[in-house]
Amino acid sequence: MAIDSSNLFEENPDMQFHLQEMVDWNTVVPLREQDFKDYKIYQETGDETFAYAFGTVEEGMEMYATILSGLGELASKEFLKNARLIEEEGFKLKDGQVIFPAAMKKNVQVLTENGYMGLLLPRKYGGMQIPNTANMMATELVSTGDIGLGTLPATQDLGDIIYKFGSEEQHKKYLPKIASGEMGAAMLLTEPNYGSDLQNAQTKGDVADDGSAKVTGTKMWITHGAPHSEGGQIFLTVARTVKKPDGSFKSGGGGLSLLLTHSKDADIVSLEHKLGIHSSPTVQLSLDNSPGELVGVEGRGLIEYTMALMNAARLTVAAQSVGASQIALRESQKYANERVQFGVLIKEIPAVAKMLEEMEISTEASRALVYKTAQVVDIYEGLEEKFMHQGMSKKEAQKTEEYVKYSKLAKVLTPFSKLYAAEEANRNAYRGVQVFGGVGYSEEFDIARIYRDARILSIYEGTSQLQVVAALGGVLEGYSKDNSTFLEYQKSLRGHLPLEDSMKSYLSRVIKGEQIIKEMVAEFKNKSTDFKGKFALNVVWSAILVFISHLFLQMAVKNPDMKKRKAQIFINEMLAYVKSTSELLSMQGELDKPDKTE
Repeated sequence: MAIDSSNLFEENPDMQFHLQEMVDWNTVVPLREQDFKDYKIYQETGDETFAYAFGTVEEGMEMYATILSGLGELASKEFLKNARLIEEEGFKLKDGQVIFPAAMKKNVQVLTENGYMGLLLPRKYGGMQIPNTANMMATELVSTGDIGLGTLPATQDLGDIIYKFGSEEQHKKYLPKIASGEMGAAMLLTEPNYGSDLQNAQTKGDVADDGSAKVTGTKMWITHGAPHSEGGQIFLTVARTVKKPDGSFKSGGGGLSLLLTHSKDADIVSLEHKLGIHSSPTVQLSLDNSPGELVGVEGRGLIEYTMALMNAARLTVAAQSVGASQIALRESQKYANERVQFGVLIKEIPAVAKMLEEMEISTEASRALVYKTAQVVDIYEGLEEKFMHQGMSKKEAQKTEEYVKYSKLAKVLTPFSKLYAAEEANRNAYRGVQVFGGVGYSEEFDIARIYRDARILSIYEGTSQLQVVAALGGVLEGYSKDNSTFLEYQKSLRGHLPLEDSMKSYLSRVIKGEQIIKEMVAEFKNKSTDFKGKFALNVVWSAILVFISHLFLQMAVKNPDMKKRKAQIFINEMLAYVKSTSELLSMQGELDKPDKTE
């Protein structure tokens, strides 16, 4: 049984609150639209390619709201009910082809017919050209309807990597087909012996002078590696192509390139049988002297192109995680509003009420963090494009003060978002099962599937442990200097806030938490490598909580009725965690010292 809803966007006041009040569209939209260039072209030429372009920020917001409302309706009427049907029928491998369940075919059909397969791509290639921030909202909505289905529009977004790094010929050849849904996309990274250790990938590619290639190797855990459209799947494939003077392949990340291969030239070896996300077919593929095309420059496949790809994917999984938290919360609230025990609705039992409150605050905290991160990404990507349109080279644009600032912030906030939202999605799915009690452990209600689906979120596109590694350097650097880019940005979030008197003490607590982390980092930097590896999560998590606390302060100012109490609870728990972490590291640090008695 699933939640009864007519539109998952319109029933979500927090998402609408962010759309209308929290996102800085006045900065994001002009950068994304490059001062409304497409609108001006349409006005001058009447070219129907740009018919949906708009000329003001307000019109852009209306467009995004329309897109999200349409997705919210599809999520409610199609994705919620289809999730169970897809799981019951399942994907099947027959004669080397993956057979799709009827309900999954319907999902693909409605997403395609309604133009949701190319949300990020430029209008001139048939896309909707929405910013990352609006796209994360869209991903969240699809994932609220079905967590596993959230991977489908996400893989279509891989077209954006082709747009950023591919040639004009590749743009014209592939992007219109991806935007229309005629062609799907997937990334071929993981190999049987190399997952997180991607720099040692062994798939080989021989690249000719014209950029054509022959590719051989095995790739596994390929999300949407099975074609869902008539045009098949285009694969963004990491392969070792750079050779040394003696003709042997160069080892390490510098030897890897990004190639485009196609599903018609790959054999599906197996269909993975997973714990969850059964709306997302995952396969193992074999390439045997398969034709391919070089993307960009040889040797930059991992160190530049795949890192861009992974950062985008990690933010997408963070949004997917918010959707998972949202549906766990909604299912739990509905059940608690109907289930009677001891003569009362269980939502009135304090222990259950506390779990529901924790789920709601956690979900809203994740959403605020993910949307803020997406805004930062929108700004630095938009600045790069703006400066290049002004005549700068890409390298010159990336050296500007504004670009460097937002790029640095994105490098910290992206792993923050993936780590926090994914871990909280798992906690909220766990809490959801607990709210349901014994029946939650059965398949009668969707909370069991949500629990299974959520588990992957802290694993794929970089485990939580890897997100800690990715964020730690930024935290240590950011908290080592009062005028660091990170701390200056964090201070700007709390600067000049017109706080109510009742909230001023909470601002002091946020500043106190920040100060404790500064002191913690000063000590932590001098610890052994082993100690830092063991307790990095505690330090990074503390920094995440302090950052989100700043967002809650902002939200409490914008809408005190909706956010004030939640901000107070979150900030109290933040400070308690940061204090306990500081004390823990101090005590454990004593154990890290050499034993003088030996």
